[in-house]
Amino acid sequence: MNILKGKQIIEINQASFDALKIRFKQVIVDIGTGDGEFVYKLAKSNPENLYIGIDATAENMHAYSVKMSRKPAKGGLDNLLFVVANAAQLPQMLHATANAIYINLPWGSLRDGLVKADYDILENIRCIAKIDAKLQVLITYSPKYENQEIENRKLPILSLSYFDDIHALYQDFGLYLRKTTLLNNDALKKVGTKWTNKLAFGKTRDIYQLNFDIR
Repeated sequence: MNILKGKQIIEINQASFDALKIRFKQVIVDIGTGDGEFVYKLAKSNPENLYIGIDATAENMHAYSVKMSRKPAKGGLDNLLFVVANAAQLPQMLHATANAIYINLPWGSLRDGLVKADYDILENIRCIAKIDAKLQVLITYSPKYENQEIENRKLPILSLSYFDDIHALYQDFGLYLRKTTLLNNDALKKVGTKWTNKLAFGKTRDIYQLNFDIR
C-alpha cells in the first residue's frame, strides 16, 4: 500500500500495517481527503483511534503529511496515515478495516459513483468496511451553480426523494441508507476545512448528509 511520509511516497507491507492497527481502538477512514485537514484534526483530537486519509493525488496531502511527520510538539501524529489511492481501486490491505468512513463533498468520479450507485465505488467502500461500520457522506451540487457540470457528467438532480428512490441500489452493496438529512451552509462550518469553509461562507446551498449502516 502506498502512503505518504512527508512528501515522499513509500510502500508498506501487510505486516507493518497490521502492527500499526493493533495499537488503536478503531480505524476511521476519510475517502477523497483532499488536503487532509479534516482527518488530521480528527486524529489530533482522538489519539486512541487510527485515522486514514485517502486521495488519488499525493500533492493534495503534502502539507498535512509533512506536519504529521514532525515531532509531537510541532504537530506530529502517530495515529494518521495518508494513503495514495483512487476510490475505485482501494488497496486490498484495507479490506474489512474501517469502523467508520467519511466522504466530505466529493467531486469527479467519487461523487458520480455515489449519486449513481456505481459498482466500482460502492463495492470498494463496502470492501474496506467492517460489519456494522458507519458511513457518512456530505454531498452538494446544484443546477444554479454547476449546471454545465451536471450536463457534462449526466448527473441526477439531488433531492431527498431522489435518495429515497435509489436506496435499494445501495442495499445491493450492503449499504443501508439509514437517514438522509437536508442541511444548509452552516453545517459545513462544523467540518472546518478550507474547502468546506469556502462553501459555507459562499452562496446558499442544499447539502445532503447521507448516513449509512454497512452490513
